[in-house]
Amino acid sequence: MRVRATEEGSEDQLVIVDFYAPWCGACRALFPKMHKLLQEYPDVVLVKVNFEANRAMCKSLGIKVLPFFHFYHGAQGRVAAFSATVSKLQRLKDALELHSGDICSLEEPPGLSEFPDTHAEHPGDATLLGRDGWQASERVAEAAAAS
Repeated sequence: MRVRATEEGSEDQLVIVDFYAPWCGACRALFPKMHKLLQEYPDVVLVKVNFEANRAMCKSLGIKVLPFFHFYHGAQGRVAAFSATVSKLQRLKDALELHSGDICSLEEPPGLSEFPDTHAEHPGDATLLGRDGWQASERVAEAAAAS
């Protein structure tokens, strides 16, 4: 899978990757609270990755517990990775507070070294939470087609 910035200025946005599964009760319980929390951070991009549809990629990333989150921020790359449940919502709040601000970097972005040759099994399964709600990501589909 090739991940790249596609909008002007998006290289400095905080991107949260939420690894979930449809059968995961903790994932379903946490999602409404997380959705409400993210409304306070309109510049944060949330990408949901279905564990069931992307097992090989999730396994290569060491995802063994759901829900699991990766936070990526500009040239810093991955800045956090952890699991959280409703009882650990404060962990998400703390990570958002810590990583959602502007960053200053004079270095070239290192890229995402943890994804060197990984390809999504079902790229259409990726969805984004934008200001207008959930939407299938055309950017994800375009990136998958280009790889």
